[in-house]
Amino acid sequence: MLEIAKTEDFEAELTNILEQSCQAEGWKYAEVWVPDGRMLRCHTSHYMASEQLAVFRNESEEFTFTAGSGLPGRVWMLETPEWIENVTLEPAIYYRSDIAKKVGLKAALGVPIIAKGEVIAVVAFYRDEAQPPNESLIAECCDRIQSLIAP
Repeated sequence: MLEIAKTEDFEAELTNILEQSCQAEGWKYAEVWVPDGRMLRCHTSHYMASEQLAVFRNESEEFTFTAGSGLPGRVWMLETPEWIENVTLEPAIYYRSDIAKKVGLKAALGVPIIAKGEVIAVVAFYRDEAQPPNESLIAECCDRIQSLIAP
């Protein structure tokens, strides 16, 4: 199984791409989930537009997802992006809806990073406003994130 590299250079590059994507597209927070056996764990690379989001980050570090569970787990299992218009209104499918509400996160996009036919990571982006799915934004985020994988 391929893994997201654990070198400092890769982590710095991934963090930089998250920051660039967030700033270019108006995302307030981004995190990465990586497979660890039968579950996804939160990776160290992330982006926060403000320190108020550290509460959400700390909570995320304690979570794991199995295939099909939560936004990261569904993206991992289905190998396709998923948009949630307002995570605070979807506690049945978005397990961290209460903490997202506390810090003001609403719209979310999960994007798989696929290499050699398998998902090696899931990137989740968040906005502070509810927003219906935006196909051009989804495509832009997918392209930017997939650029992490050499052709």
